[in-house]
Parts: sequence; structure tokens; C-alpha cells
Amino acid sequence: MRGSEENNYIWRTTEENFLPPPGLHYLLALFLLSSWFQEPASHPSPAGAPAHVLLREESVLVEPDGRQTITTRGVLRILTPDGVRYARAAVSLRPGRQLIEFRAWVQPPAAAPRELGPSAFTDQPSSFPASRLRQVAAAVPPGGLFFYQSTIVATGALPQHEFEFQDSELPVRLSRFRIKAPASWDLRPVLFAAPAVRTANTWELRELPAHPPAPPRLALTLLPNHSTLPRFATWADVAAWLAARVDPAAQTTPPLAAQAQQLTAHLPQPRQRIAALAAFVQRLPSLPNPDDFVPAPAAQTLARGAGDSLDKATLLRALLRAIGIPSSIVALNAAGRVRPEWPSPRVFNSAAVAIPLDSGLLYCDPSAPHRSLDGLPALLLREGANLETVPGSPGEIDRKIILRLEDNGRTTGRLLETARGAAANVRRALLASGTYDATLAEQLQARIVELKTQDDPLQNVVHVYVEYGQDNRLTPAGRLWSWNPLAAWEEFAGSISVHENVEIELPAGWAVEQMPEPVQSNGFAAAWYLQDRQLVIDRYRRPSSGGAIAVERLPLFLKKLP
Repeated sequence: MRGSEENNYIWRTTEENFLPPPGLHYLLALFLLSSWFQEPASHPSPAGAPAHVLLREESVLVEPDGRQTITTRGVLRILTPDGVRYARAAVSLRPGRQLIEFRAWVQPPAAAPRELGPSAFTDQPSSFPASRLRQVAAAVPPGGLFFYQSTIVATGALPQHEFEFQDSELPVRLSRFRIKAPASWDLRPVLFAAPAVRTANTWELRELPAHPPAPPRLALTLLPNHSTLPRFATWADVAAWLAARVDPAAQTTPPLAAQAQQLTAHLPQPRQRIAALAAFVQRLPSLPNPDDFVPAPAAQTLARGAGDSLDKATLLRALLRAIGIPSSIVALNAAGRVRPEWPSPRVFNSAAVAIPLDSGLLYCDPSAPHRSLDGLPALLLREGANLETVPGSPGEIDRKIILRLEDNGRTTGRLLETARGAAANVRRALLASGTYDATLAEQLQARIVELKTQDDPLQNVVHVYVEYGQDNRLTPAGRLWSWNPLAAWEEFAGSISVHENVEIELPAGWAVEQMPEPVQSNGFAAAWYLQDRQLVIDRYRRPSSGGAIAVERLPLFLKKLP
């Protein structure tokens, strides 16, 4: 099955990821290459870190047909017992990537290097569909060294690369990326967080300190002089390349058209039909797609009843097409991590649907109905598109509170709230986190008796209904009673305006002795008045960017009538 246990470094198996045993000349070449770690290992390490990265290197050889040979090397010195956890390396095995070699060594202090055997290597599931991670880890004593080297041949890879000069909080002595491509190809590098030293097509950074605030990174685009390979010079190139992959999957079929008609037959308004189709797709469970650039055909996603975000967006688009509503796929990054200066399909990890209406584009997330897309970088997959930002809608809260003071001093209340735009996004986040009940109880200083919510993502509106109770809040104040019916008013900062109307019903035989004075400022206004034997309070907060506004409790002074 294998050669010498100590010197064998290549995995021999029937799996498609690996090559057959190499010839003797190749073995000799790799043996000679093993001296590459000697020079980095001769350098001293700084004090205070658990481990020190002496070398982090990636070399890429690009063939004229686009095939890439990627070699990765690393040298690490363990400095403390806690640093042992860093003595590890991993290779991602996925379709289109063929593992040539994966070797690792350990060199204890004052000893010769020892190559790790096959038992040190394990396979683990990967977050990338149809992929896995081959990992190696070693127990290295403080003062010892850990080396690794891997080589992979990638076919059909995109002509782009990302290299992180520092992938952990450890200090790094030397980090290097180099690439060799056909002379007729253009290279467009973009550096983030650090100006690396470039010599020809090699980029280096030295003496990187521990705990970088932003890890330095290189993003590189190759512009091939080859008609069958993609060129990503602009975001329009990216949009056209992605559109060619997603558009064919959005075709309608008789079963799909029948499903669309069944879901929308009783709905007269376009927004109602869109909402019904979106809700149907949003209810489907998630299922990973092994190709993150090509969705499953819409009919297939409908039949199996599951898919990833791109599959679901494609299905929604096909359902909309079946009832005559046009739409486009939108490529998104759910975390907003897209740099405009680097056009690349690699930056996108989610998809949505954009539907043109008279009021503008309506964005619909087919996978996460409670997630806000406002402010996310987005790319419409259509000809001539450029990277844009999903427009945010101004936030607005309209709140109605009805309070009743009982003779025993306890209070019962009802709250009805409609949150729109950015305010609706805040409510969705709280609802999704499962903390809204506790947040309301703290804000109202009350016991929540009942909470109901209704979300309309297409209108970007969240309705909330709450019933609550407060314990005795009356405090003797001489011949009067002091009562704080409302908690301090705290709202999230930003372009959110709030209008709150409060109606207070007092028990028979009670009256307000002294009305609070109106309040007026640049960001807040409040007024108190009596209307039909009820006390009415109107409060209004204008949009603010200066942080949350906290309005102190304004007590009412009540008296008992004789």
C-alpha cells in the first residue's frame, strides 16, 4: 500500500483526488526541495507570543489553458506550551482540485527533522459542498519547529487569487506570494491593509507584529489572453459571467407554472402575488449546492423542495416569470465585505431577487425573510451592471400605548406598534435573536403578558402588539401620589423617527394635580393634555445620528378626590 513509513509523503489511493506514484526523478526533486525550510528556521523569534510564523508562502504557476499549480509552505516555531495548538496545516479538497503532495515535519530542539506519517493526517467535513479538509497536526515541544508543504493542481479555477499575509494573531517573520503566468496576460493586484514589497510578480511582507487590527491581504486578478477563460476587468464583466450561469436555470415548466398560478390565483394586486410567491420559496429548507456559481434548475428545486440561496432566488424568479412579472438575480455578500476596487465573483456568498416596480426596485431575500438587505453591496446580474448598494429606507416607528391605572396602584397596558424601514430591520433582528420579549420587558419595566408580531418583508413593515402589566408604581408624595407611567425612552440611533401617543385612564376618584410642562428640543418634543377625561401624552423623536436618546421619566402627580 505504501512505501517507507518514514520517507513516504504522497498519498496513494484509488480516490480521484490523488495521483499515482511519481517517478524516481520526481521523488529526488522533492527530496532536494526539503532544504527550503532550513533558512527560515535559522532566524530568532520574539518574546511574548505562543508561537512564531517564520515563513508563510504560496506559489502559483498558471498554464496558458488556465490550469494552476499551487504550492503552499509554512514554517512555525512553537514558543510556549499553549503554542502547540498552532502546529497544524490543512488543504481543501474539492472538485477540480487534484492533490499532488501534502507533507509535514517536526523538529524538536537540538534534534533532526522527522517527517510525520499518515496517521497524523485526517479528513474533516468542509463548509464547501462536496468538499473536505485534509488536516495534519503535531505535538511540538516549546522551541521545536513545525514545517509543511502541499501542492495542488486546479483545473477550471477562476483567474483570481486571494492571499492573506497573516492568517492568525501570531507574529510573522516573512510572508510571501508569487505567481508565474503567461507573458501575454495582464496582472491587476489590489493590496488591502498593508503596502507589500513587490519584486516582479512576487509580493513580500516582513516582521509582521502579533494581533494585527486588519490582516494584510493581496487580491489578484489575471486577465487571460484566451477566448475560453473569463476576464474580470470590471463589475460588468462579473455580472455578465454570472448571468450566463444563472439565467438558463430560471426557465418555467408546466408544473412550475401550475404552482405559481395556484399560489396567486386569488390575489388581485402584483405586490400580493409577489408576497405569496416569496413566502412559498422562503419556507423551503436550505440545501447546499456543490457549485456556488450555477444554480439548480428551478423545476428541480421545486421538485426536491429545498436549495441554497441561489437555488431559491432562481426558483422565485421562475415563478414570477410564470405569472408575467420580470425580475433579476442579485449577487450579495451577507456581511457586506465587498471591495469596489476588486471586481470578482468570489466575493459573493448569497443571492436575492430584484423586482422592478413603479416605485423602484423591490429587493426580496428568498432565504432569510427577517434579514435586512439595506446597505449591502449588490450586483444585479444583467448586462452593463455595476456594483451598487441596496438602498436603505428611512426608519419610522408609530406607537400607540393605552394604560389603565387601577385603584391598587397597578397598571395594565397595551402597546400597538408599526415599525417601517430601518426600524423594521431593528425589530427583525431582535425577533430573530429571541431577545425581543426581554428587551420589551426591560424597556417598559413591565411583565409581558402577550406578544404578537406580524412581518411584511416586501413592505418592510413589522407590526407588534403587546399586553403588559406593571406592579405598584404609585409613591406617596405628601398629600399627593407620584406616578411614573412610562419608562425612559431609548431608541436606536440613526435615521429613525418615532411618534408615540399614550392614552392614560385614571380610576374614578383620581385626578391629575399638576400637568408636566411641554418639552421641546432639536431632537425631541413632548406634550401632555387632558381629553375626554383621559390624560394624553404625545412624544416625538426626530431622526438622530448622535446615539440613543434617553428621556428621563417625567412623573405625574395625582390626587384622590374627596
